[in-house]
Amino acid sequence: ITQVGSAAIHLTSCENCILENNIIIQNKPGSFRGIYLPDRGGAEDGRTENVTLRNNSIYVGPQATSFVFGLQLEGQADAGYVIVSNLMALMTDSAQTCCLEQTFRGNPQGPYAVMDYNLCTSLETNLRFNWARAYPSLESWSTTTGLDTHSIQGAPQVISLLADMVDLRPAN
Repeated sequence: ITQVGSAAIHLTSCENCILENNIIIQNKPGSFRGIYLPDRGGAEDGRTENVTLRNNSIYVGPQATSFVFGLQLEGQADAGYVIVSNLMALMTDSAQTCCLEQTFRGNPQGPYAVMDYNLCTSLETNLRFNWARAYPSLESWSTTTGLDTHSIQGAPQVISLLADMVDLRPAN
């Protein structure tokens, strides 16, 4: 999925869904969400629960502005989300960036059954980078929530993160 609008994948309701092996590349001005699952308030016809996000790769280039979220996930505390083995390369310093945008009404663990083995990075020059909103680093997020204990905040070992030659295949 390349050069889309403000969200590459936007699910308004999804029960027992698996989103896996997507490659998302975005390098144009504006705000952006790689994968967005909004909270529909638990209505039976709009529930989002038991969602698995696995092996997705999200690249956002230097032209992105305003805000950039790799994953924006909302939901009820018992929603049972499984978020594993995702790569997020948010390579802009012109935007507030978060690997994870989460708003769970004061419960930092939110709707997650499992969240681990993810990798997220941004430019070292991006002073507005957060692992998750209000958590500037993976360490602060993991310590508070107990999630992402095997995840990595750092440069992925891929062929290229250069805006004009993005190649997210493994480097070795």
